[in-house]
Amino acid sequence: MYELTPKLPTNAAIRRLWAVLAKAPLPTVLADYLRGWLGMLNDEALPHADYLRLRVFGRVLMDLASQGWHFSCTSEGATILRALSPDTTVRPGQSATLPAEVKQVLRASLVANRDEQLRDPDNQRFIRRMEMPRRHAGRMLNVRNLLVNPRTLAAELQTCLAAPEANRAELIGSLVQPYLQLATEATDEHTGLRLLDIWRYCRYTWSLPFQTQPGRRMFYLVRDAARPLHPIIGIGALGSAVVQITVRDEYVGWSVKSLQNCADPTSRLHALDLELARAVDEIFAEDFVEEGILELAELV
Repeated sequence: MYELTPKLPTNAAIRRLWAVLAKAPLPTVLADYLRGWLGMLNDEALPHADYLRLRVFGRVLMDLASQGWHFSCTSEGATILRALSPDTTVRPGQSATLPAEVKQVLRASLVANRDEQLRDPDNQRFIRRMEMPRRHAGRMLNVRNLLVNPRTLAAELQTCLAAPEANRAELIGSLVQPYLQLATEATDEHTGLRLLDIWRYCRYTWSLPFQTQPGRRMFYLVRDAARPLHPIIGIGALGSAVVQITVRDEYVGWSVKSLQNCADPTSRLHALDLELARAVDEIFAEDFVEEGILELAELV
């Protein structure tokens, strides 16, 4: 448990928040309350500095509550805020938090971040634009025409599975005919929508928030040639390696922890130094030198 003493102005807005925190609300309840509380700050006659301080405090509290943190205070007028992280919150009758519950908290935090993205006005405009019917090839279509009803697909699969074994494989093969399509700036021949926009729309249906990664990326649509309009049955992506993955880095020996536990850290560091030098040598930088952006001495 952490005890915090935030320096906040004394006004009606913060008194309302302390009153809610005194009841030790569930994280989801607190997060929902804070969304409304932050909106009401715009209507308060607050000095600009107080407004900014309360807004930052409320946003941080809401983000942490969305990830499963518990917050409470001893009384409505208290200035000490108590915080419990998700992995230390133990239910009554338990000696420790169960791994399944920790996973559930992590999933909930990711969904909360995804939902926060969907509340962004730019993303909402994009979704409305994709779902707006438009005429293509004599038909009124939108992105939702590319999504198969899962109940319909499940019923058809059940019918195929109930068929005699001799015909089962053929029926399933004719029911779904998947193929990969690279998502580019080109337009979809079946709907007239941009392929990258279709991929982005489908990406927002995941429980993980959509975050761009540095490096090269290739996006793919998995489509079904057995149905009209070749609907989307999946998406995928290839990209440059993520900069930091703790499990991978410790296994390879790149992390500080793995170097500390290494039997011969000097040899490991020497190998890393050689590998970094090799990677730097592979960078094409002649154009930077010609344009005066870099000098040769900086590349040594």
